[in-house]
Amino acid sequence: MKKIVFSVAIGLSIMGGVQAQSMKVTSAYNYKEQGDFDKAKEAIDEAAVHEKTMNDPKTHLYRGEIYIQLAISDNPNYAGLKDGAAETAQQALEKAYELVDNNKRVSKSDIDKQYSQLLNIYYNNAIAAYNGKDFVTASTNFEKAANVRGHFGALDTTAYYNAGAMAQQAENFERAIEMYSKVKETGYDSSNLFYRIASLQLQLENTDAAMETIQEGKAKFPGDKNLLLLETNLYLKDPSKRDQAITNLTEAIAGDPTNTTLLFARGTLYDQAGQKDLAEADYKKAVEIDPKNFDANYNLGAMYVNASGEVQEKMNNLDINDQKQYDILKKERDALFNQAIGPLETALSIEPDNKTVMKTLMELYGKTGQSEKYSEMKTKVLGE
Repeated sequence: MKKIVFSVAIGLSIMGGVQAQSMKVTSAYNYKEQGDFDKAKEAIDEAAVHEKTMNDPKTHLYRGEIYIQLAISDNPNYAGLKDGAAETAQQALEKAYELVDNNKRVSKSDIDKQYSQLLNIYYNNAIAAYNGKDFVTASTNFEKAANVRGHFGALDTTAYYNAGAMAQQAENFERAIEMYSKVKETGYDSSNLFYRIASLQLQLENTDAAMETIQEGKAKFPGDKNLLLLETNLYLKDPSKRDQAITNLTEAIAGDPTNTTLLFARGTLYDQAGQKDLAEADYKKAVEIDPKNFDANYNLGAMYVNASGEVQEKMNNLDINDQKQYDILKKERDALFNQAIGPLETALSIEPDNKTVMKTLMELYGKTGQSEKYSEMKTKVLGE
């Protein structure tokens, strides 16, 4: 008889343990409903790790709900419990989803409702961090929002893009590339995405990767000006790629014929290649479109000055008795002097304190016999 009593006692003890832990889950729920989230947290945390209730999806669903309430609560009493609450809620919901199959007390739709709340929390946290210029936190929360969206079988390209943009603002270029690349892999239809990734790769001095991204973008978005110019900038750094740079600029100018920046850039390349007539045409076109373009005016004048130096060198190498050829070259040189003066005077009117232009004009006035202008410019150069 004692043996039977002993067995019954053991049975009652086991049953009591299960009931005690079930009561923890129920208490946690009731505390949550009453707004006592600290007590709810304490009860549900214990139930979540106890062997009798840790495999019940309801335990983890309630835990997710409680931690979501802690995450959004503005009660100062719970301020110390907010940090990491959303992340803990997400872990709890993931566990609930893992256990929910064949459980009639909890449905996937119950869990999905909490995931929707969690999504809003991450988005709101991201926006608040962005408004506070905490771009690191903003990026992290946008990524978390994207991950939650993934629970619903969707890839949130907007959230990942924003995560990349915030990382870029925080100058974490590796992370920005990682986030942007997640968007790119979905086939996201934007040439700007390729431009951003390639630009960041250049910031990291990863030229080969940048060129690969540019080529991939150009294949998908042929004729995109930003990608074309980014590629051109890479070519400009390599003298051996000058012809390719000119080809790219010519393509860009065809689509934007009044862009003085493009005209000036191509003119400079022609100038460097010794194709003076083509350089002159581009500089003049840029000045015609924008008379106040300092760079185009200055380069046009400088090109004439440099050409006059080449003529002067020919004069210096003539036979002393070849007066006829000397006079021909002198006339050519003096014409170049006079051609240079006009655009350089315009350049000085745009940047009136530019000493380089002042000195060049002073020399030209002297060489062309304009003594009054020479004296005036000399006074400016010397600061008298």
